[in-house]
Amino acid sequence: MRWIEGDLRWVGDCDKAVRGADAVFHLAARISVDESLDYVYEYFNDNILSTLNIMRAAKKHGVPRFIYTSTCEVYGDVDKGKADETYPCNPTSPYAASKYAAERAALAFGRAYGLNVTVIRPFNAFGERQKAFRAGSVIPTFILLALQGKPLMVHGDGSQIRDYVYAKDIADAHVRVLEGDLPNLTILNVATGNGITIREIAEKISARLNHAEIKFVKDPRGDAQLKRSVGDSSKINKMLGWSPQWTFDKALDRVIDYYKSVNLRYYSER
Repeated sequence: MRWIEGDLRWVGDCDKAVRGADAVFHLAARISVDESLDYVYEYFNDNILSTLNIMRAAKKHGVPRFIYTSTCEVYGDVDKGKADETYPCNPTSPYAASKYAAERAALAFGRAYGLNVTVIRPFNAFGERQKAFRAGSVIPTFILLALQGKPLMVHGDGSQIRDYVYAKDIADAHVRVLEGDLPNLTILNVATGNGITIREIAEKISARLNHAEIKFVKDPRGDAQLKRSVGDSSKINKMLGWSPQWTFDKALDRVIDYYKSVNLRYYSER
């Protein structure tokens, strides 16, 4: 294994990274809905340019497989039921739009140049070592606030619904995609199919950690905030036999145990 420090916005670094590779997993991106509202140009520039650069390098060096990790945010609100891969895409934030544009660029590149491209659309990921606070995820943010004796700040009334998938299940899906024999230009959801509200998540974390206070505050994201996002992963189950192995509660306990074991000063809000 080689560790190469570089910047995917630079073609030369991409060349070094993929030379001699059998496949490319492209997961690098700016990933925060909140942050994207203030850094629109940076999100479109970095998320799309890095994808084109790494794909061009893969083509140059004859890498046969390219696996692009997109996001469930490309669907926008899933008003009812579960979104499968044919559900209309309607991104509602600069982050989601930049990922959708990069996803379409990857598929177009694969179609034009014969590179075998698979797109993975994970629903809301959570796990150990996840970034917290403004540009991070709500679950580690709530856990760290509770551990520090601070109130959990819920945007709006907390009725927003998400489909959370544990990181180990998402990693397993990626391995199965790499090892599977998939047609070119395949798109696959990675989801549990189970929705949970942000309020419920706050209550579960509060019950586990010091009965932390829960406060409800105005949501600064407006219509960029999805009201409901739940996915259908029957396609990847049928094609590759993948299904989530971790329940939300079991995974949440494991993530809480991780953050209880670390130096909280490293994860303090900054």
